[in-house]
Amino acid sequence: MRALAVVASLAALAGCVTHVQKQCPTCAVVDAANPRLPAIKPGTERLFVLVPGLLGYGWEWDAPVKRLRAAEKVDFVVFWWEPWGSTDRAARELNDVLWRALVSAPLSVKEIVVVAHSAGGLVAAHAVGRLPSPPRKLTLVTVGAPFAGMHICPWSEVDVLHAPLMLSVAAVYHAYPPPPVGVEVIEYVTSFPADPVMHPYWGSAVAPPEIGPRGATRIAVDPKFDHNFVVDKVVGDLLARH
Repeated sequence: MRALAVVASLAALAGCVTHVQKQCPTCAVVDAANPRLPAIKPGTERLFVLVPGLLGYGWEWDAPVKRLRAAEKVDFVVFWWEPWGSTDRAARELNDVLWRALVSAPLSVKEIVVVAHSAGGLVAAHAVGRLPSPPRKLTLVTVGAPFAGMHICPWSEVDVLHAPLMLSVAAVYHAYPPPPVGVEVIEYVTSFPADPVMHPYWGSAVAPPEIGPRGATRIAVDPKFDHNFVVDKVVGDLLARH
């Protein structure tokens, strides 16, 4: 009964998605309708592409965006995808955006960093895995991504890529395309109970090491961090790398 209640809640939340332009009206947005990059700040060397989670762009991005705006030689865009669409659709749209960024970003941009939160990590993993070898450095960073699915409905089909992600994330996943050669992958792994997304339904781990993008560097997050506050820590870590 609890599992069914969670599934029903996810379906109900489909009408409560926060659009990025509501939460951050000054953020530059790229999506299927506008896949071209907006004007990038002169001198930008690292371009961040932020991929929100299932419920859209929420308050968890406020502090990270302040960090990004204050950082030197850094700019960012937000990829907007529809959670009531499928994983496949969102991945194709993000794939298009990333390839355009890789080939058309200003020459000053040395690295594109994709930061994908929660279910956005599933979308980003499929999008990056479908790219050819990138012409410049590409780093995929996932945060609290339920790569194995939440196993709330373990009797469903596996790797459901064409159903609405709002529902299919409750199922089971076990296959992701390998990232192309030269792509760095970092997986920040959160834990239950601070992160309810990592609840081990039916005894199955939501983010085991054998699932998710191959070759990822796994970073276990302090178990005190919850599902949303951890996003600011991750962006802080990434900015400190350079």
